[in-house]
Amino acid sequence: MAGLIDTDRAKAEFGRATVAECGRASMKRDRQEIELIKAVIISLGAVLALAACNPTPQQQAAMRCGASTAGGAAVGAGLGSAIGGGKGRDIAMAAGALGGGAMGHRMGC
Repeated sequence: MAGLIDTDRAKAEFGRATVAECGRASMKRDRQEIELIKAVIISLGAVLALAACNPTPQQQAAMRCGASTAGGAAVGAGLGSAIGGGKGRDIAMAAGALGGGAMGHRMGC
């Protein structure tokens, strides 16, 4: 141990890193390694948690139904926007969204 201390003192005398600087650098590396390990553990936990969230067939059907209804409403609103102008256009968009949503629900559910 005494040899290590003498080496550190020699480095300090020749203008290189002091003993305190070497200690701080070592502590910084240790903190970085700990942060990396924490990030890996958190990432693995998130992957395992998401893997456990596999939807059931009923949930998958409900998601498809919702997506088809929303898609139909979007298409209907888009088509309705091509009709008229001003307030008439707003009414056509609303009617298109309702009709498209109903059609999408009927087709997807």
